[in-house]
Amino acid sequence: MCGYRPNRGQPDPLPQLTIKGCWLEALGFRTGQPVIVTADHRAGV
Repeated sequence: MCGYRPNRGQPDPLPQLTIKGCWLEALGFRTGQPVIVTADHRAGV
């Protein structure tokens, strides 16, 4: 899910990306584990 995080009334809310589900643990992700996201504008998602 992509949305905007509440910004306490300040202009320009920050974008937020939320990924959740039990399938993440099956892939080796753990709660609190840091994740690096790389955007590829050529991918044309």
